[in-house]
Amino acid sequence: MEPQKLSIAIAGRTNVGKTTLIRTLMKTSIGEVSDSPNVTKKGQAYYFDSLQATFIDTPGFQFASNVVMCLDMLAEDPDFQLPQKWQDKLTYDQDAITALDNSDAIIYVASLSVVPDDSFNEELTIAKRKCSKVIAVINQYEKQLKASSKPEVENRIKQWRSEEHTSELQSHSDLVCRL
Repeated sequence: MEPQKLSIAIAGRTNVGKTTLIRTLMKTSIGEVSDSPNVTKKGQAYYFDSLQATFIDTPGFQFASNVVMCLDMLAEDPDFQLPQKWQDKLTYDQDAITALDNSDAIIYVASLSVVPDDSFNEELTIAKRKCSKVIAVINQYEKQLKASSKPEVENRIKQWRSEEHTSELQSHSDLVCRL
């Protein structure tokens, strides 16, 4: 019997380290990385033979609250058509959602260098609507330790853990970890 192959989407805001996380997990130099936004412009799949899984690198979310509204409208009216102007504006978000639709699990990557706000809740809302298996990863722990004190970093972790959706992820026994 052939093992089941998993499809794992890596999602999150632009420039939080999604491609770098895949590189780290696969121990290979895939994709393009840079310290600038929107490096990943189109979803890209990378098969990891050792894990029998495909990691799907997604573009970063840019307009999550607008996407949530569109998803709500589609839920109410399946024939809803997004105007072309909005389709153009939401290109990266739409590509990310397509990857989420085709995944068995989602790893949501957030940056510890950023204070969580409502936009992150919207991104997690999208992820949870698209897949029931969502793992939240708080990235850039070591980088933040170098830039500030351990108590400040631990306080930021508490902020992330107290956010509505990450708390909900934890209460459902999903993993919230830090890298």
